[in-house]
Amino acid sequence: MSALPRLSLPFVPDGYVTPCASADPDQWFPESGSAEKRERLMAIAICGTCPLRKECDEYAQERPYVHGIWGGRTKKERSAERGV
Repeated sequence: MSALPRLSLPFVPDGYVTPCASADPDQWFPESGSAEKRERLMAIAICGTCPLRKECDEYAQERPYVHGIWGGRTKKERSAERGV
């Protein structure tokens, strides 16, 4: 398991370390299979602890090409909200 690189996103203040930065990156991009649900649920739980969750979700919602879990939601959940 390697840590995610420091996120360089417009909503992450300089010097702030997001909760996801110290977790397994595979959790945010789960593949189909037996571990997928566990990884997805762990990522969503970590997102729930982040004060930037809303900003992260909005960032991904504005970019339909972004995959993975952002702000505690999957691409499928974000697409459903957009009506896609």
